[in-house]
Amino acid sequence: MLQTQIIPFNLTAHTVGAELATSFQWVKNGEDIVGAVLPNFRPDLSHPGNYSVKVRYDNGCIAESDDMELNYSSNPSPSLLNRGGGADGKVLHISDKNSIGVSAFPNPMKASLEIIFKNSASGISKLMLFDMTGKLVVKRDLSESNLYKHKIDVSSLESGFYTLVIEGGSEKFSKILIKD
Repeated sequence: MLQTQIIPFNLTAHTVGAELATSFQWVKNGEDIVGAVLPNFRPDLSHPGNYSVKVRYDNGCIAESDDMELNYSSNPSPSLLNRGGGADGKVLHISDKNSIGVSAFPNPMKASLEIIFKNSASGISKLMLFDMTGKLVVKRDLSESNLYKHKIDVSSLESGFYTLVIEGGSEKFSKILIKD
C-alpha cells in the first residue's frame, strides 16, 4: 500500500525597504485567515487555494503580494504555482513577476541554481536566499558585478522551500524556489 507523506512548510513574507513592517495578514482565496498575522505562515496542504499576504508599514501604507496557488502533487512534495499555472499538480517551474529581467532555474533545484540577467547586471546590488523560517542562507553582493550569469551551489541546503530575493536600485525580484 502506497502512503502519501505531506511535508509541512512555511510561507514567509520578506519585506525590503526603509519602512518597517508593523503587521501582517495572510489571505486565502481573497479572505483574511483568522489568526494568521505573523511574517511566517504554515498553510494546511490538504486545502489548496490562492494565498497572499498583506503587509502594513509604519508609514500607514499597505502592500499585498501577488496570489500564489498552493497545490501538492503525487510526488508527494508540495508545490507553489502562480495563479493560472499547471493544473496537473506537477512541479515544473514557478514563475513570479519579474520587473528587473531575472531568470532563476532549475526549479526545483538540486545541486546548483543558475541566475541569468536579461541585460547586464549593472544596477543589481544584492542577491539573497532565505529558507522557510526566514533565515538568510545565501547572500551575494553583486554591486560591482556586470556578469550576465551567476551559478550558486545549493547542494548543502536541506530539501524544502526557499525565497530568492534580488535587489536592483528601487526594483526587487522575488521567487519561490524548491530544493529537492
